[in-house]
Amino acid sequence: MKKVNCIVLLFVAVLLASCSKGNSVNNGNNGKDESAFQGEISVRNAGWGMSAKQVKQSESAELVDTQTFEEEQVTLLEYKDTFQEIPIEIKYVLNKDDKLYEVDISTDVKSTEDYPSVYGSFKDTLLNKFGEPIQDQTDDDGLNWFTLWKNDESTVTLQILGPVTIGYVSNRIVEEQDKL
Repeated sequence: MKKVNCIVLLFVAVLLASCSKGNSVNNGNNGKDESAFQGEISVRNAGWGMSAKQVKQSESAELVDTQTFEEEQVTLLEYKDTFQEIPIEIKYVLNKDDKLYEVDISTDVKSTEDYPSVYGSFKDTLLNKFGEPIQDQTDDDGLNWFTLWKNDESTVTLQILGPVTIGYVSNRIVEEQDKL
């Protein structure tokens, strides 16, 4: 039961995110306000609160799927790319107000034997970007690892949850949704 609770907590933590703040991006569309995002850059040139249109303009990877889930009131944009020569899937999640609040990046690595080295590679990159994590757990079997970074804007998690997954979530937008 303790392991199930840990897995549930890890999955929830994947929904959180972090990156740099105070940057701005103009995503084209001839400078019109609807396509210019003025806020922190959160993940892969996308910023928290961007619309689906703005995310699509900011992402250079191949868009492979767009789904809207009416019951959950979310839209999912799914891309394929590589990171450090590792195949990845990027999932941008937008709320009912068409605001980006979550990004999940997972590996397409098939062998669990590769998970520890992929995890280590991703962790090194995140350590360079965000500094020391506030939580860092590993186990001996190499299949239940979890690292967490958090700041005012977002939370970032790195974990082995099936595939190696990096999760980013906007703290502000999630808090606003929770108040509704």
